[in-house]
Amino acid sequence: MKGKVNLKTLEKELELIFQTPQFVNSEKEKKLLDYLVKKTLAKEYIKEAHIAIDVFNKDGDFDPSLDSTVRVYTGKLRNKLETFYLSEDSKNSTIKISIPKGHYDVKFESRKKSSKLNRLKFITALFLLHWFYLPFLLYTRLMRKTIYSAIQKLLPEILFGKNTQILIYQH
Repeated sequence: MKGKVNLKTLEKELELIFQTPQFVNSEKEKKLLDYLVKKTLAKEYIKEAHIAIDVFNKDGDFDPSLDSTVRVYTGKLRNKLETFYLSEDSKNSTIKISIPKGHYDVKFESRKKSSKLNRLKFITALFLLHWFYLPFLLYTRLMRKTIYSAIQKLLPEILFGKNTQILIYQH
């Protein structure tokens, strides 16, 4: 988000996120997200070792190459945030909070940008509908008419012999 982040809006967003089913019983992910947001807003460089010590209460001799706790929980947090923003729970969100892969700093985006993405998804869906689904529907409808007309011609012959006609109702 360009410019400064409105702290009250951000606090409301975090409250909204923490009340959802994805986060209700996830104290570690809540604590991690809160920590990452605060450090990002303070413009501090976030290191994996600092997260391990401050959030997960690891010892000062924490070695990230031997312990993947921070990376695992950050991955879970990313997934939960994505799930949140794809769910109905996020319909009142004005900010999208994300953590880019390979980083621990948090990104804040206006949800107006997300609506552009939703429009793009909608246009893509229309394109797919127009070029793939509608021709399939027309083809199956054409096939159905062909099958009905074949039944209409063959069934009377099979049941009653040649030169008999029966009208079959088509819908």
